[in-house]
Amino acid sequence: MRADKTGTECNAADVLFLSVHAVKQGQRRDITRTEVAQALARADTTYASKEYPAARTVVLGTTDQGRRLKIVVLTDDAQYVVTVADRDGEE
Repeated sequence: MRADKTGTECNAADVLFLSVHAVKQGQRRDITRTEVAQALARADTTYASKEYPAARTVVLGTTDQGRRLKIVVLTDDAQYVVTVADRDGEE
């Protein structure tokens, strides 16, 4: 648990904002909001997006269960998730 901007205790997944695209991709790929929060907390690599290098950051992280996710967030607001993908499910 951690405190949000108001000082209220909350789960890390509760303070994430997922875009409509991220929600749809998460549903399609069976990736939960909790898994996204876990992977962001356990990021092993981050780099600028090739398509939007100044605006988006790619985060490679692992969930508590060992699932390897690729998450794209806004560079100036890492709590805003643009999209999510399962790294092991990518071609």
